[in-house]
Amino acid sequence: MKGITFLLFLLNFGASAETLDCLEAKAVKSFEDAKSQVGKYPTNDGPFLKSPCLVKEFKRILGDDYDDYVNRFL
Repeated sequence: MKGITFLLFLLNFGASAETLDCLEAKAVKSFEDAKSQVGKYPTNDGPFLKSPCLVKEFKRILGDDYDDYVNRFL
């Protein structure tokens, strides 16, 4: 019984890892493309927050604080 429980745990863990990968936000080329990422989650070192259109806006909004933002949060 313990063996079956352990096997089910491993199978569930594998499925969860795949699900999380599918839910990771991907890079976008424009803000219009960002709509395709609704319901997905950006990771700190993931491609979404490094998208050129987002980086440009982060730099515009954060100004001199952009480098601190990148070093602390990305």
